[in-house]
Amino acid sequence: MLNIRHARLMNLPVRMIVYGFISYLLGGIVFGIFICKGCEGIVGNTIGRLLVGLVMGFLSFFQFGFPPRNDSGMGDPYNVWPVILTLWLIFIVIDFYFTKKRER
Repeated sequence: MLNIRHARLMNLPVRMIVYGFISYLLGGIVFGIFICKGCEGIVGNTIGRLLVGLVMGFLSFFQFGFPPRNDSGMGDPYNVWPVILTLWLIFIVIDFYFTKKRER
């Protein structure tokens, strides 16, 4: 017979894999939003930032976290993995917080 605490622990690896996949997808988008060149200010050119974010998200997904720096794909690529791992840790901390809050 499984108790509730053991069932939540068995669910933990599945949640970590899901969080890793979500952060892999969102990491390129977040990176693209912050790396946007020619976008004035944080709020200025919001559509341009979102477009660059979507393009970087697409490129980083298919380039395994290393999208090219320029249009031709020549030169050293960007490294998006620090952003991906940071998002993964944020998701883990939020999950840990809400799991502890639910147990009380």
